[in-house]
Amino acid sequence: MLQRAFIIGGVVLVARLATLPRTAWDPREPEPFLAFAAFTILLSVVAAVVIALREPVAAVLFSFSAAMLVHGVSATLPYVGIAEELGLPHELNVARFTLHPWGSKIVFLPVLVAIAFGVPRVMKRRELEPLAWFTFAWLAIGIGVIDPRDGVRFAIPSLIFVSIVAAEGLKALRVPWIGACAIAALSIFYTWPLLRERVAGPSPLAQARRAQEPAVFSRSDADAWGKLTSVPQHVARVKKPEFTPGVGVYGPEQGWRWVKKYAELSDTRRLTLHLPPDAKLELNDLRVNGTPLRVRRGESVIVNAGPRVVIEAASAFPLDPPDTRTVAVQIR
Repeated sequence: MLQRAFIIGGVVLVARLATLPRTAWDPREPEPFLAFAAFTILLSVVAAVVIALREPVAAVLFSFSAAMLVHGVSATLPYVGIAEELGLPHELNVARFTLHPWGSKIVFLPVLVAIAFGVPRVMKRRELEPLAWFTFAWLAIGIGVIDPRDGVRFAIPSLIFVSIVAAEGLKALRVPWIGACAIAALSIFYTWPLLRERVAGPSPLAQARRAQEPAVFSRSDADAWGKLTSVPQHVARVKKPEFTPGVGVYGPEQGWRWVKKYAELSDTRRLTLHLPPDAKLELNDLRVNGTPLRVRRGESVIVNAGPRVVIEAASAFPLDPPDTRTVAVQIR
């Protein structure tokens, strides 16, 4: 059993190293990226070995789930933002925490069949009851207070119990290793466009940071990006500033700039104000050079400004950790 556990751990290590991204793909991934990614890889290998000591089939299902294939080499894995004011998020998305960690339907449906056959067997194993309650509580907390964009990463600990239940189902069907390897192969097939792209070259974010001239850098629109990651944009842009920053204005981010509750700008004739769809405010009331206007979440307002612009916002909100800024609205 020990030898088999270390073999599984070795296979997981090789898989993680083979799919290690060359650069950070998420703006929240800390630097130095490779150091944090190495730490995440170590955690995933240790988890595989520990699970394999008791449940080797479950270790394969867990380690080669779509969520672990993507985030087992991601420096953002230890970083999941929890709302400062606990309460229901703007959008309840149960699938993000339960279905998406397995990828697409072609992966989740075989897992669901295995779970259906595994539940009666697991119910007889009283030693698994604490892990089951932990899983239900973990998912309930995630669905209740975690940003759905981070749901896949947050749900990873719950996959351990689900993998054990599925492994028991595969044993009941008398295909434990064939079934586990088939599900792992389907997961690799589904996530491969994403994994290949991350290994093949630098991310749009990294290219934009290095660019000296205005340019646009994009990634593919593979389905795995939307289901498994929290990266909000397909495109990273480098643009020449359209105005001179003044008081209360942050640096450019993909064409936009965040401003504080009070901001002053110069050399601005036409100004677009915007609240992104994931903003923590439903709306914000502003005064631009004394003129009142309202910006709603997911919408933009264009105003004709002047050589000098003063923005006064009624409200401001903190960005997600590790970003420590408090902002009111985006401008362009």
